Amino acid sequence: MATKKKQNVITLFSNYCGEGYDFEEEKAMLEECNGREFSDEAVWESIGEMERDDYDNALYELKKAFGSRKVIAAGSAGTWRGNFGAAKIFDNVEAAVRAITQDCDYIKIESLNGHVKVTASHHDGTNCFDLKVLTERGEILYDNWDFNYHTKFGNLTEYQILDKIWNDRHYSKLAGKIVW
Repeated sequence: MATKKKQNVITLFSNYCGEGYDFEEEKAMLEECNGREFSDEAVWESIGEMERDDYDNALYELKKAFGSRKVIAAGSAGTWRGNFGAAKIFDNVEAAVRAITQDCDYIKIESLNGHVKVTASHHDGTNCFDLKVLTERGEILYDNWDFNYHTKFGNLTEYQILDKIWNDRHYSKLAGKIVW
């Protein structure tokens, strides 16, 4: 009988409630390490700095895994009218993550063997997107479609061509494995 290999999701970054930074723990640590009391404002400032550093570290790891290749994001965008399927191609992984998380208060970036998922919540809903690297063939296909070159996919909508790219391993692939 074959045994199933346990796979662990790596959380590269999360500031969701219960997963992020604990105010009381941070305050106690700051006061213990520095031998003095800290105002609530100073504690929040310290938490904000840690959060920025952790977010920057997550982006650094993603850049290592994705390289400088174009990225396709596919998932759902949360709006005040509900959740809608969406997909888009970005010049690089940083541009993709910044677009997905724009105006969001809570962000989670996870990885499992190259499968990267970004979840970001804002006042109207939650964006949930998976990221893949575009292959050279995927870039060519999209460019040919975008510039209306005569291809067999010229009659597809943008969402349909992005769906084709996302679902075909010739056009997109998982990023490199992230070792955390």
